[in-house]
Amino acid sequence: MPHERDESADSQGRGQASADVIGRAAHADQARGLADTSRAAESDATYHRLREAPTEQPLRPSGPSGRRASRR
Repeated sequence: MPHERDESADSQGRGQASADVIGRAAHADQARGLADTSRAAESDATYHRLREAPTEQPLRPSGPSGRRASRR
């Protein structure tokens, strides 16, 4: 079934890099002066800007004809 997964150690990919290997590579890249290409700073700024914005009325879903649903 789709929700059942084999989580045993034997089923884990052997060709995949471990978190330790990825962390060491990231540290080496930073030490060499390579730029951070993640979008963490932009994502954080957008998140905080949206959190502080006044809430607006949510849009109502469209009806089957494509028109906005009427209020009853």
